[in-house]
Amino acid sequence: MTLSKNQRLGLLLWLRKREDKKRRWKIRRCYKFLAVDIGAYGRASDGEIFANSCFGRRLQNGTLSPPSPRTLPLTNGPTVTFVYLGDEAFPLKEYLMRPFPGNGLLQEKKNFNYRLSRA
Repeated sequence: MTLSKNQRLGLLLWLRKREDKKRRWKIRRCYKFLAVDIGAYGRASDGEIFANSCFGRRLQNGTLSPPSPRTLPLTNGPTVTFVYLGDEAFPLKEYLMRPFPGNGLLQEKKNFNYRLSRA
């Protein structure tokens, strides 16, 4: 059986699509996904939800703490304290860093907020 040029091209495209589907299926089987949905009912704020969570309560009472202060790797600089990052909804705590609230901030505070949001 002899195929025309168009038939050969069509067959080649069909085979490529088939191989692409096989390759995509193999890739998809390699990944595992985890969905996490955290929230609460009613008018509770993010900070309130955090404070009432097991994680927040343990941080507050000192039974779950960040690693102890240490120097950054490959430096001889001062020791740094490990903290958790939150947004404006969270309270400022010794273990929790958040951006400066409000508008009309001085440039220094705007720079801090920008850098914190990129951390």
